[in-house]
Amino acid sequence: EELIPNNNYNSNGRSYTNLCVSDNSRYLFAANYHVGSTASYLLENNFIKEKICAIHHTGLGPDLLKRQTGPHCHYVGITPDKEFVYAVDLGADKVIMYTYQDGKLEEDVEHTLNVVPGSGPRHMIFSKD
Repeated sequence: EELIPNNNYNSNGRSYTNLCVSDNSRYLFAANYHVGSTASYLLENNFIKEKICAIHHTGLGPDLLKRQTGPHCHYVGITPDKEFVYAVDLGADKVIMYTYQDGKLEEDVEHTLNVVPGSGPRHMIFSKD
């Protein structure tokens, strides 16, 4: 299957590293590396209709000279149970968990993970078990 652009949208960000679409194809979630944020967009008939929100991450890892000069969201995904959107932040050493009601992201602090300082996580997947 060929991927064909059907529209574009000014997101006021730069360097998106990963995108994912909700199962119902209503929402697009984006990881913005340089801005250090996770954003959500409303889709209508496979077109981006509007930006719903952008959540800017906070925190720094110990590698301040190279890759952890600020938050750098590297990956965004949806948990297998469809309960959460998660963002993997290389710069902040975190996996940030969000609830998403009508596409609006809200951090779930109880489920957000701080990972080993300096590890700079980039991606995350779930095993079948």
